[in-house]
Amino acid sequence: MLNHQPRNYLRDYRATFNRKPLRPIGEPLVRRLLTERCKHGYIIVNVGRDSADAPADAAHFKKALARIQTADFLWTPIYALCADEATCAKSILVYNQKRGRKAADIADLRTLAASFAAEGRLVSESNRTESPIQTIQAHFAHLQNLVDKHESDVVEIYVNPAPCNVDEATTRAAKGEVFFGRIYG
Repeated sequence: MLNHQPRNYLRDYRATFNRKPLRPIGEPLVRRLLTERCKHGYIIVNVGRDSADAPADAAHFKKALARIQTADFLWTPIYALCADEATCAKSILVYNQKRGRKAADIADLRTLAASFAAEGRLVSESNRTESPIQTIQAHFAHLQNLVDKHESDVVEIYVNPAPCNVDEATTRAAKGEVFFGRIYG
């Protein structure tokens, strides 16, 4: 169990006044909505980690996000906090859905995945036999083994909080971000 609430990472890639805590993917609402969004397929792209001795490369996160947005896919940032409470692995869940449309061509999503894999980024693809939650957990476990065999275990996986207001909701949705929960102040 964590001794503190992990910080909100929204400010790493956008200007916001939102200071609400991250939401665990184990919450029933988040779990249900993730499962619904992922039914047409998805990929998970590793975009870095944040720790005391290795601060996250915000420029790389923004560059990866720009590529996903240019391809017009819907996405959700996901964060894994480790038991040492000092390390946070960051990835982006990219849905096989484009803004304004139901499902995209899976070949387009695989092309995007291949371009990230060519850069040496860990990319996990959907597996029809596992739930999205299981795939996300396996992604972070695999990433942890690649990065540092002695790093502490992943304790909890989070998504961004819901927007604080309609303006924030409109802006985030217009950029293709999928968020979970009601708008609150």
